[in-house]
Amino acid sequence: MFLLTALPASATDFYYAATLAGSNNGTSCANAYAYTDATNGISTAGKWVAGNTLHICGTITGSGGATAITAAGNGSSGNPITIKFETGAQLDAPYWGGNAFSSSAGAISCVGHSYITIDGGVNGIIQNTANGTSLANQQASTGVNFLGCAHTEIKNLHVLNIYVHTENDNGGISPNDTVGIGDGNADFVYVHNNQVTQAEYVGNGGYNGAGSVRAPYGLTTHSTITARRSISAIALEDRLHRGLYSRATLLALISRTGLAAVVLHATMTVC
Repeated sequence: MFLLTALPASATDFYYAATLAGSNNGTSCANAYAYTDATNGISTAGKWVAGNTLHICGTITGSGGATAITAAGNGSSGNPITIKFETGAQLDAPYWGGNAFSSSAGAISCVGHSYITIDGGVNGIIQNTANGTSLANQQASTGVNFLGCAHTEIKNLHVLNIYVHTENDNGGISPNDTVGIGDGNADFVYVHNNQVTQAEYVGNGGYNGAGSVRAPYGLTTHSTITARRSISAIALEDRLHRGLYSRATLLALISRTGLAAVVLHATMTVC
């Protein structure tokens, strides 16, 4: 008698670019699928299989308010699904989707999935190109949006210019709506080695997250804070820069939130 047992599917790498390239089979950047391809696109459920790596090649440009990548499946313990930025890859838009911590936010959006990794690689970039006080748009916007996505990791990204303020201007945009990297309502979220500029919030958004750590402002994992902070060192620095907080107010916030060590490591001067 022969017993047949199912074997787990092997992990597969797929490559994506703004438009199809070469043989259009997704085996390399030279043969990339178009990221919006109806059958093989980066947000199609068939590609979101545990262990798979979805590579971003070159520059992908979205329209204002768009989302480039939407998670469509779950990884598993030891076999996450990874979004990997190849060297020089970036996601650009006038402004990426806003309404922080909603299903429509972010250049990359994950809602209710698990075991997902975003790896910026050497120099992966997510950026807005025309959003801010003196720019063409004044819109709520989010770089990376993870809502209810447990056992996830976001690392090595540069999230730039979410909302570019001029000095002493609060932009008329709610602080909650200019988010660099947002993760909320989930446990075991690891955010580290990222650099974020011109964004009011980075991190948890006020939810408790057991086992979650984050290292804001491109810090290493030696300087992390727990998910139980609703305001980050980046937010504090941004508000000081724009004159919204005095140094006295800033020092009081640091004392109240326990962020002194993070601010120190972020080389922020407060005296």
